Amino acid sequence: STPLGVEGIAAKHQTHILIADNATQFADSVVTLLNQPEYNNQIGEAAKALATDVYHNNKVISALLNFYNLQLQA
Repeated sequence: STPLGVEGIAAKHQTHILIADNATQFADSVVTLLNQPEYNNQIGEAAKALATDVYHNNKVISALLNFYNLQLQA
């Protein structure tokens, strides 16, 4: 992704995602993932875990309900 594309997402570079500032870095990242399938799988699994742990619908709904309940109590 680009830095703009990952804004607001809790993903970390080289852990959950590869972030590139220009076309050369983006292409290099793609080549790295193609040439290193274990690293590709590692990042993919980490991204999936992040999505499940942080952005799963149940987690988002729970956080929103807590927020709204606090607003009602204020």
